[in-house]
Amino acid sequence: FKTPQGNPSEHLPHPQVGKSWQPGEDWTQWYPEHVVIPGVQAEDKIDAVYKGDLAGMFILDDKAKSSGVYEAGKHHQQYQEYLQSAHYKTSKDKDRMSCSSCHAAHATEDKPKMIAAKDSCRQCHDASYTVDKYMPGTGQTVQGLFVRTHTFNKNPRPPQTTVSGEPVYNKP
Repeated sequence: FKTPQGNPSEHLPHPQVGKSWQPGEDWTQWYPEHVVIPGVQAEDKIDAVYKGDLAGMFILDDKAKSSGVYEAGKHHQQYQEYLQSAHYKTSKDKDRMSCSSCHAAHATEDKPKMIAAKDSCRQCHDASYTVDKYMPGTGQTVQGLFVRTHTFNKNPRPPQTTVSGEPVYNKP
């Protein structure tokens, strides 16, 4: 399962033809010799220097090394970012935030994909905790849109900028 460039692919089919993933299955065991998921599998360190499609996946500068928080350099790293956050590390399973704490899985035109920060963040944080401050855009999509970080870092780096100076965010 490789990309056209010959690198490991992040899209893996189920090992049994005709089946798809079911809740409770450990998909990381499907092809362990082929899967590289930095920050998820213990042997795939988030701060390692990768080549090919995985190069530049996370920002590995001095700021990241000193804080131990590695923000995405590319899109599709929100889960790995979240695993580094205090929201994940310091919470007990029953109290832990999940993707659905902020994102609605079954969005419609009447029900937005995002839960407003005032409804999710404000349950625990005061008004100084803003999405713009704690979730700057560092990773970019192929279309050049920015994806907000999910580390919830207390000392976040500034968002990446565009020619106009302001990042344009990908709408999740």
